Amino acid sequence: MMSNEPKTVLIIDDDAAIRLLAKYHFESLGFKTVDTDSGIEALKLIETSKIDMILTDLMMPIMNGFDLIKEVRSLEISIPIVLFTAAGSGIESRNRIKALEVGANAFISKPFSSNDLKQLIDEHLT
Repeated sequence: MMSNEPKTVLIIDDDAAIRLLAKYHFESLGFKTVDTDSGIEALKLIETSKIDMILTDLMMPIMNGFDLIKEVRSLEISIPIVLFTAAGSGIESRNRIKALEVGANAFISKPFSSNDLKQLIDEHLT
């Protein structure tokens, strides 16, 4: 039996305004959202909640996005993970390559739009 329950996106960013913006975009597309400002808290949520997609910032204190992705993948969890960052274009291509190497499914730059997120959803959640 198929569930009509909306899919849940976990949003991880140490900037509350970015989390709020991402929540707005995802919820306007019909998703449930859970958010946190901590990679460590995110791991707890991933292990205890039904999460369908992860959107994580790269640069966060204590556990950065790369380390979070490595940790999730070491748990053999196959949730689609999107890494996003506001890093300048000079290092963006290196971050994109590293993100994919550590197990991210996609990379997106801040600021992002609803259309950017819709494209990610179409590619990774349908």
